[in-house]
Amino acid sequence: MNRIPEDFDLSTLTGEDLSQIRIDQHQIQLHFDSLSIQGGGQVLLEKSGDPKKLFSGSWITTCGLDTLIGSKVVGWQRRDDFHFCLLFSCGATLVFVTQEGPYEDFTILMGEGEFYVL
Repeated sequence: MNRIPEDFDLSTLTGEDLSQIRIDQHQIQLHFDSLSIQGGGQVLLEKSGDPKKLFSGSWITTCGLDTLIGSKVVGWQRRDDFHFCLLFSCGATLVFVTQEGPYEDFTILMGEGEFYVL
């Protein structure tokens, strides 16, 4: 829908454990201790510098997601206007790709507030 805002901040995720991953045909849901990320945008898994596309409107593979469950988020980055990522204690990085279009790619639910990545 739109670019990731300049003031986009996921620092509250640092130190959170990824407790659950839910998948359905057209969506991924990541549940942490106090927030969740869900959506149908493109998701890449990077391990040892090698990116692997997991999801892009539908599942390509779920291989590697199991290593993230129980891992802590050790950092996050806004790479550019259309990419943000979460860095995990297991050494893996999940990259979320947004795009300009009529719908949101990901919804981030934080406590009482709700933030849409457009």
